[in-house]
Amino acid sequence: MLWGGDSESKMVFKVQKMVICIISGTYKCKSCRQIFKAYRILTVNSLYILEVLCWRKRYKGSLKQNLSIHGHNMRSKLKFRVEFCNTVLYKESVVNMGIKQYNKVPESIQKIG
Repeated sequence: MLWGGDSESKMVFKVQKMVICIISGTYKCKSCRQIFKAYRILTVNSLYILEVLCWRKRYKGSLKQNLSIHGHNMRSKLKFRVEFCNTVLYKESVVNMGIKQYNKVPESIQKIG
């Protein structure tokens, strides 16, 4: 989960794509999206997003919603607050990425989990 936002993950994805093409028998494929779906395999990026969302769900209680900060009614009152930060390291940290990814999930799905 910690290396998912790293630039090295692009190399891992290319290797994963190459391996899935070899497994499926299509050695020269431009897009492997359908092959990943057929074999029901998550890509490296999808695994990263899944792990970050699971982490965010476990630590839900320690995060602040916009509702607790702003007293007035807002459109995004149920979304979690992304903390302001000056460094790229913190902006791309698991904490901020988890909040950003969770805020993108539709509210109907958020209510389920």
